[in-house]
Amino acid sequence: FIKEAGIPYVVAINKTDIEGINTQKIKADLAEIGEYVEGFGGNVPVVEISAKTGKNIDSLLETIILLADLQDLKDTSDQDPQAIVLESQMDPNRGPLATVIIKSGLFKPHQPLFDSTKESLGKIRAIFDFTGHNLTQAGPSDPVTFIGLTKVPSAGDSLTSNPNIKITSSYAAPQSKARDGVETKLSIVLKSDVAGSLEAILAALPAGVNVLGSSVGQVTESDVELAKTESAFIVCFNARSNASVKKQAQIENVEIQNFKIIYELLDDLRDRLAKKEVAPKDKEIGQAKILKLFNHEGKTIYGVRILSGKVRTGDLVNDSVIASVRVGRDSVAEVKKDQECGLILEPQLDFREGDTLQFHSK
Repeated sequence: FIKEAGIPYVVAINKTDIEGINTQKIKADLAEIGEYVEGFGGNVPVVEISAKTGKNIDSLLETIILLADLQDLKDTSDQDPQAIVLESQMDPNRGPLATVIIKSGLFKPHQPLFDSTKESLGKIRAIFDFTGHNLTQAGPSDPVTFIGLTKVPSAGDSLTSNPNIKITSSYAAPQSKARDGVETKLSIVLKSDVAGSLEAILAALPAGVNVLGSSVGQVTESDVELAKTESAFIVCFNARSNASVKKQAQIENVEIQNFKIIYELLDDLRDRLAKKEVAPKDKEIGQAKILKLFNHEGKTIYGVRILSGKVRTGDLVNDSVIASVRVGRDSVAEVKKDQECGLILEPQLDFREGDTLQFHSK
């Protein structure tokens, strides 16, 4: 990315305090992948350091300053405020947080904040540096955390306090992997503690996994309802679930799986995909519109009009079986287009008046 963008850079070889480390081999290995440092056929500065002992840290800083001088970099404090989101998360106590690097201008508490789409993120309530100190302002190159936002911004997005300036964002919303001809075998609701982890998981999901929803923060009742409606389960990466949500999930028979290591999460999904038998797609034999819902002896009766084809006892609606087809008080074997009837599904599904049902042969 650095080379493609044409950005000058310095190579720092760390842990040189370890006995037996071969820095010449490291430089040779870099040359094999096209990274030619000084002394190995290139002009990229290289400094051998030790973060543990402080060895050559001064030399590294001097090299960075020299490189900046050669690039004629200027202070941009007087320009429009712009920052790049490095990481973001939903803190259970402080709400949405964004760790950013200031690109230009000055950011101060109480300033409004907007993302690259000019959507408002509220006002900055406080600014903290990496040591946790509260700052009155932050300027170019400062890595800081913004607190008081109304939503969690996306990692890689650009933020500004002036919605009228033109800003660009290198951020592209992550998509779960999808391949042509690959049928969905698993549906999940994905939750993570921070945006960076969420994006990494979405980018690495195996084909066949359908993400119904993904977000940063705790599992909510809405997540449980979504998973229930779509016969999915909830996958959490370092995301919490409070007691009431856990109880709701238990009542609704919605599975919540928690992970702390990404590869274990992905392995679990692959195992589920391997075990899941995918039935051949059933042929659609008809459609009906729900006109009214009735309750009879604890069961929902779907009053419908057949729009096309026909419906019979034993046909399928999603994964539910049509247990009964009635016209008036009489049970019938089959109802055709333009006729009205009442249906009982087992198990019941969460449909509403006006919804369209699709019938498939069993």
